[in-house]
Amino acid sequence: MAAKRQVTLRFRDEYVRASKKRKGVILDRMRETPGVGGGTARRLLAQAGRHGNDAAPAAR
Repeated sequence: MAAKRQVTLRFRDEYVRASKKRKGVILDRMRETPGVGGGTARRLLAQAGRHGNDAAPAAR
C-alpha cells in the first residue's frame, strides 16, 4: 500500500495538469508498479487531484 501512495504522490500534480495524451503516458508509467492496474491508477490519481490529499483510500 505504501508503494501505491508514493507513486500516486509522485505523479499527482503532473497528472492534474496533463493533456489527455500525456495522462495516458503517466498511467502507463504507474502501471509498471506492481499491484497498480489501469483502473486503480486512474482512480488514485483522480482522487488525489480532486481532494489534494495524500491519496488515502476512501473509507468503505
